[in-house]
Amino acid sequence: ALNLTLGGSGACALGHSGSPSAASDTTVRGLALFFAKPLPADRVVSLRVRVLSPPDRTLFMKERWRIEAVRGREEIMMSTNDAEPVPLAVVTLLPTVFLRVPLPAPLTTTPIIMTLDLLDTGAIAIFIVAPVGFEFPEDCFAGVDKPPGARCTGFNSSIAGVPRALLECGLEKDASCFQLGNTTVLVKTPDATPPGDANAWYIEAVANSSFPYGSPEAAEAVLGWTKPAGFEIKDMELSVIYGSIPGVAVDIGVAFVARASVPQDGDIFIQAPSALASFGCGSKTRGGLRLLTSDVDVECNQTKNPPTVTLKIVGAGGLPTGRHVLTIPAETAMANPDNEGNIFNIFLRNASGSNIDVGLRFPGQGVVQGVRISLWPLWWVQARNFATTSQVTVPIEVLNDADRPILGVLIVPPQEPLLQLDAASGVKVDTAFGDVLPLSDARITAG
Repeated sequence: ALNLTLGGSGACALGHSGSPSAASDTTVRGLALFFAKPLPADRVVSLRVRVLSPPDRTLFMKERWRIEAVRGREEIMMSTNDAEPVPLAVVTLLPTVFLRVPLPAPLTTTPIIMTLDLLDTGAIAIFIVAPVGFEFPEDCFAGVDKPPGARCTGFNSSIAGVPRALLECGLEKDASCFQLGNTTVLVKTPDATPPGDANAWYIEAVANSSFPYGSPEAAEAVLGWTKPAGFEIKDMELSVIYGSIPGVAVDIGVAFVARASVPQDGDIFIQAPSALASFGCGSKTRGGLRLLTSDVDVECNQTKNPPTVTLKIVGAGGLPTGRHVLTIPAETAMANPDNEGNIFNIFLRNASGSNIDVGLRFPGQGVVQGVRISLWPLWWVQARNFATTSQVTVPIEVLNDADRPILGVLIVPPQEPLLQLDAASGVKVDTAFGDVLPLSDARITAG
């Protein structure tokens, strides 16, 4: 028979019927196993039991398990381990860590703030393991608050194939400088949130950081770990509006909400679908690119393949956070572009070219074949001397002859700011050349 008795701290308890039991007055402190047949000498016996582990590492180290091999009804002891310490590796489940990300934009280097509690692990270093797709800068403490002398080193390749950051407290073989303080680490985000279980983060307190990550030696060096919930990558709020008529000059309206300010010498970089016939800083028919919501000075540059515009912020105040609108002269495609390539991307960048905020994969307009009509920029008569009405001319150009009659034109004024048509002033229709269009009715309705 074998007798197994748990002693020492009194924190371990054997489970009933193979299941761990809660610590209580009725927990089992020992067990005896009787064999149906005698065991030969030198026979290796494997015994598997489930136990309720101690609440902390200090109590675990006090554990002494006494194992005795006995023979006969008199239970004559044949051998014992003399209650030697338990030869088990201790891995502590660390408290839950919440990842706080002020700006979880895609393709940016963003700070992650966390509070670490290493309990009684006595770790000399900490590994932060990120999902595949993230990257840690080589110095992941660059420009952030950190404990004096502390280091954060990024590694983006390993046996396990995952990016990780190594946190150390200077030359001391101790990670206590991170205990219960706010620790901020920089990480480069992917273009989208990793799907499902792939968005897994781990924080590991280790006794040795020199082993290759993913190796058996590295696994044995783990003293404690926890698994924070991953965070969602969120694109900048973006909308793009323009006409869907093929092959006409348009102003593409781009509205976005900047979650971070763009400093002087930073820029707004916009990528457009390659199917557009033109996209740039200005055209003969539409005029120049206009930033409508800010009086900051900008310089515009463009490329044709791929079609992009770059608005460099030259004003001293930079571009503030909040909603901004700009119009970009362009010409629509002649044929309907494929969905995969018909997308807009926008990047807000600092003076060094690093992304501050990003919006990706916003769908462009499709093309509707039919009568090709181009709407030119509106002509306004300035209201003077507190006048409440002004004349607006809406230039419309029909580009091709059509074998179908145009029965009417619907004009809707903007709702913000609210503009109302003046019914008393009526509507006048003129043509640039040729016969005047017959106007059978002109109705101005409210709402």
